[in-house]
Amino acid sequence: MSRAKVAVAVALLVLACCGSVVVAVKALQHNGGRSDEQHWLISMEIAFDDVSSTSAVGRRLSGSLDVPQILAEAAACSNGPDWLGDVTLDTSVVVSTRPDLVRAAELYESGKYDSSLVQDVERQLWNGVNEPDIAHALADQHDIDDVAAYLVDRTQMPGDDAQSRFVAYAAAKNLLGDGYLRVVDLHRLDVAAIRAFANESTYAQMFVAGSTADPREIPASACLDVVSGNPEQPGASPSSESAGQ
Repeated sequence: MSRAKVAVAVALLVLACCGSVVVAVKALQHNGGRSDEQHWLISMEIAFDDVSSTSAVGRRLSGSLDVPQILAEAAACSNGPDWLGDVTLDTSVVVSTRPDLVRAAELYESGKYDSSLVQDVERQLWNGVNEPDIAHALADQHDIDDVAAYLVDRTQMPGDDAQSRFVAYAAAKNLLGDGYLRVVDLHRLDVAAIRAFANESTYAQMFVAGSTADPREIPASACLDVVSGNPEQPGASPSSESAGQ
């Protein structure tokens, strides 16, 4: 092969390689800095009317839990990368105080039930399907007895450890009434993506479902403190201050 042909071949190889890198970097940027790894336990698309503690979504997410402030901040900071990636509309979230969603995360993490069963049953419940009908609705995907057992199990209060780790929140996707409901684990946050969001000159806003207190705002930079307590990043201990105060 002539030197000219070798030079052309090398040039094409470099172009193909670099082009792939550029595409990969752009895809990562568009995804808010997230990797392909899943960093939430439960996720589903929901109807979303308004970001407030008294909206329809806020009322549905209202329960008896006293959510620690660190978990409310973890919810808002977890939404930050989705906002950066244009997955969600803004940096506001409604933080759930429902114990059953935390219990669902506890059962998901325990491995007692298949993760897809937890996801599918929770989606059915959110969509208003009556409990006696859920097992039959999911009969093609899951064992009926397993679904029935899970429905009983999820009615128990979550343990103290679960209440200090798991938080459910909702965020708007767009102005058309679409949103997400997600449950995340304080111990398994997307540290790299949240750090990227923390570099933004913006704020994250938290509405606590069922709370009469004003929504709380934190600068994006405060999300660095949230992930500093992550087991992967030793640092400050999580605060037990209540988010609803």
